[in-house]
Amino acid sequence: MSDGEHCSTPQTVPGALDADNNRLLVTDCGAQTEAGENTSSDSQAAKGNQSEIVMDDPKDAQRDVTAGWMYLLSAGQDYDQEKIEKWKPELDNLLVFAGLFSGVVTAFSLEAYSWLSPNPTDTTNQLLLQISAQLASFSMNPGFANSTAPIAVIPSSFTPDHTDVLINMLWFLSLTFSLIAVFFTIAAQQWIRALPIPRHIPLEDSVRLWLNRRTNFIGFQVPNIIIMLPVLLQIAVILFLVGLYCLLQTLNHPITTAFAIVAGIPFFLYGLSLFGPLVFPSNPFKSPIVPVAMFVLDWIIMVLGTICLLLVLAPFFVVAGLLTLWTTKATGNREYFYASSLYTRRAFDWYSALLQKLARLSVSVFTRDQDFWTAREVRALASEKSDEVAEEFCDALALAPCAVPRQELVRLRACLHSLPPRQRMNVVLCWATVYSGKYDEMDFNQVNEWAPVNVGMLRSVDAQFTHAFAPSLLDALPGDWAECDWVKDCADVTSVLVLLARIVSTGLGDAELRRTVMRTLCEVVRCQRLGDIMRAKSYDNFRFPVICLFDCVTNYPDVLPPEDLTTFMSVTLERLPVLHALNEKFSQQFIIPQTEYVLAAAGVALSALVRLDDSAWAALAPEAHTFLRAFDEYVCAEKKGIQFVGALAAQRPAEILIVTPRAATAISTSVLRLADAGRLPEDLRAALMDHLMAVWANQRGFREAAESLSSLTESMPKLDAGSGAPVGKAARNEAVLMTVLPTQSY
Repeated sequence: MSDGEHCSTPQTVPGALDADNNRLLVTDCGAQTEAGENTSSDSQAAKGNQSEIVMDDPKDAQRDVTAGWMYLLSAGQDYDQEKIEKWKPELDNLLVFAGLFSGVVTAFSLEAYSWLSPNPTDTTNQLLLQISAQLASFSMNPGFANSTAPIAVIPSSFTPDHTDVLINMLWFLSLTFSLIAVFFTIAAQQWIRALPIPRHIPLEDSVRLWLNRRTNFIGFQVPNIIIMLPVLLQIAVILFLVGLYCLLQTLNHPITTAFAIVAGIPFFLYGLSLFGPLVFPSNPFKSPIVPVAMFVLDWIIMVLGTICLLLVLAPFFVVAGLLTLWTTKATGNREYFYASSLYTRRAFDWYSALLQKLARLSVSVFTRDQDFWTAREVRALASEKSDEVAEEFCDALALAPCAVPRQELVRLRACLHSLPPRQRMNVVLCWATVYSGKYDEMDFNQVNEWAPVNVGMLRSVDAQFTHAFAPSLLDALPGDWAECDWVKDCADVTSVLVLLARIVSTGLGDAELRRTVMRTLCEVVRCQRLGDIMRAKSYDNFRFPVICLFDCVTNYPDVLPPEDLTTFMSVTLERLPVLHALNEKFSQQFIIPQTEYVLAAAGVALSALVRLDDSAWAALAPEAHTFLRAFDEYVCAEKKGIQFVGALAAQRPAEILIVTPRAATAISTSVLRLADAGRLPEDLRAALMDHLMAVWANQRGFREAAESLSSLTESMPKLDAGSGAPVGKAARNEAVLMTVLPTQSY
């Protein structure tokens, strides 16, 4: 077989371009010739070199081309199948409804049909009445009988009432529309059944067949016909109800009024909903009636506009032509004829172009009818502002659990970087809520005044949760802590920090995660602007960063480096006067946050101090002693406030985010360890232990902390009255506190 015969064999797949196709065929022919005949001529060698340059491996390239066409065909068939699966139940429902509705309308139409012809019973009754009248009018005389009744004239023609005609017309039109819808529904099912490509057809024929079927399916307006079928049924229902209203109006007005109200209100609301998407493109009440009506209106406008233009321009063309001919003959100047003809030709070309544009517009409107609402929504989206776009992307990611499995949410982590910090945190918290098994975001935010998140949801923080969401939680946090007080301005920051602290405190994260979370918490605490507390009506979230740090440090105190510990103690010392002044606004709203903050901060500092070696302690000893003396003064001044928070925690143990009892235990244990190591001066140790014991003693919430101090405190001498810290503020508030705290001990 020659090379030309090899090249003339049928192809398995079509080429993208003629040039590429020729290259592919030449390569195949060269490979087959070299394998079959193994010739050594110069032309064959040149052909082999050319084939080697154009394509290294013809078989692999052929397989790639085949795979590409197969993928295109598969994607196209999947798209068509998706459309078919969407149409099938809609058409089935149309058949069921149209069948039932046609039966109802038929029953009414059969009864109303008799109203259009004369009733034989009426004629018989009229004859009987005439006979009865004549018998009653007889006058009996001898020999004859006379009747004075006039002869009744029976009408020879019957004219039905116009109301009966209207009712029959409406009901028969309704039945007709319903049957037309049934007929075309069956036809549409047959049309879409023939759309898929059979499997036995070769690949290249399948691609071409898919293209032709797809193009003609849209070109012959099959989707638009399917869209108009529900419209026909809706028109049929409206016609039937209007006819029923006309019937009731002839019988009884109260029944007519009730029917008009019950049937009119839903249809009135439906009529309003038709215009909703025209005003608000994202409105969900999208009906095919509006695109069909606008299509018909566009056609009417185009036809009327074309006729008007023709009526206006046609006389102009005629008059212009006649004037041109007359002027040319009269003057003999043919240049004027040519110039006038040129202007006339330009006007005619302009009119022809207008007609072509109108024709293209009609085709475009009809072919895009199924995408009418989508096009309007896309245009509306293009006009939105950048902040609205970011909010919509946030909402889209927040709705991802509706379509993405819980285990696959981590694959969307890269999308978070395109959102602002507030939206990032909101999305991650929504995902975390879904992962815990509760989809509703309110389940996560179902909080009370002592917890920023649902406390029960924290039990779902496990190893799988850590692996799935710990990186996303860290990425969601803002990085500009110094620019604004994020804890105050955004409540989601507190929720994210609580989840991260839960991961670290339960030992689920690795060492790098623990260090990152600890550094972040230290930075958050340092950048908080607690000076705004005095001017704020509500800022109880300010305590949670230090509470989260306390939960982390009590489990991994060695993670907090000495330099961070020094900064933390200095920041806490600066804020103690502000927090101490909050007690002047004596209320539960401020007692709980400031007590929690101070005790958690003391627990963080003392838990980290006991882990320092001798050299590190020697460097931090002055700052540590200053911190402990300031804390001792706070304990003396806020004794009743601390006891109030401890009693509240004992009454509601489920509120695990109230850390005062745990902080008291950590403080007592750390003070004992510092005292045993000889790191506390004698006066500071005695005063601090005595004051702490005075707060913890006989309090149910501080029972564990009191037991830690009791053994050592009993062996130490009591402080005299003059050696204690100032207690003026506690004495001033004691009377108010006693009205809040129960009288029995805790």
